[in-house]
Amino acid sequence: MISNLDKYKKDLDQLIEEGDNLLNDMNRGGSSFKDNYQSWYSESLAIIKFCLL
Repeated sequence: MISNLDKYKKDLDQLIEEGDNLLNDMNRGGSSFKDNYQSWYSESLAIIKFCLL
């Protein structure tokens, strides 16, 4: 069974990878940056808020 801490570590690793992909897309001028940034930001903010508790 995965603990909550392990789940958040996994989620954070995934967000970092998605953030790298967004950065690469932004640098290439791709349109998927605009489509995907808001959901990435919202989820990132939720993880950060949790970590500050």
